[in-house]
Amino acid sequence: MNVKMLLCALMVIFVVMLAAEMCVCPVKAATGLSILPTDSGFLNDAHLYYIVGEVYNSGNITETDVKVAATFYASNGTVLAESQPQPTKLLYILPNRTSPFDITLYDPFASQQVHNYTLHITTFSPSPDMPIGLEITSNNSSLDSNGFHLYGAIRNIGTENASYPTIIATYYAANGHVISTTSNHTNPITLLETNQTTPFNLLLNASTANQVDHYVLQAESSVENESYYYELVPEFQPMTLILAFLAVGAITAQVIHIRKERSQNKV
Repeated sequence: MNVKMLLCALMVIFVVMLAAEMCVCPVKAATGLSILPTDSGFLNDAHLYYIVGEVYNSGNITETDVKVAATFYASNGTVLAESQPQPTKLLYILPNRTSPFDITLYDPFASQQVHNYTLHITTFSPSPDMPIGLEITSNNSSLDSNGFHLYGAIRNIGTENASYPTIIATYYAANGHVISTTSNHTNPITLLETNQTTPFNLLLNASTANQVDHYVLQAESSVENESYYYELVPEFQPMTLILAFLAVGAITAQVIHIRKERSQNKV
């Protein structure tokens, strides 16, 4: 009898310990990611509803694979559609940095009925810090019948060759809201060797070009067979542009906030 009681006691203790272990779950670190209230939504040239905005990382770790989704509503509050999660334009968002994103509702009928929408971040993953590697050495802009042109040069100041360097532009209206984002690879697009400089150019369509008050440039690239890296570009002030803001931090490419002088930039 005593043996049975001992066995029962041991079983109870085992069950209690097992339950306690199952209740101890790993706690995911709180993210500092948020969607800034600078988004814009409107019908684009294809008469599809288009949303563009920014994700800000206020945390102390780099985040990657960040995706944003939208829910579209009619004037009576009914849900018209839900978008697929869309990745931010920057693969890595460093602490105190932003990345643009855009979402298009590919339903012409629903697009005409959109009254409002909500945005939410669906996925993200923590990432190691990114090494310094790129420098935007020059940039300029012009406005013509084709749209708003951005062009300049980028240099690899890192110790490794950079693959597929990409320039990302975020365009703002005078009220500070994002109105569009564009991106493009450099030329050549495949490889930027250490200490090599190469040109880049971006084009924003004519229908939005007249609304541009200022813009931000960022860049990122991957090290051959390794991960992406970032860098801060030194302050740059071209003749036809006024530097309005220069963010500080270690990102693969400088973030430049530049206000354009319309009268001087038209061609």
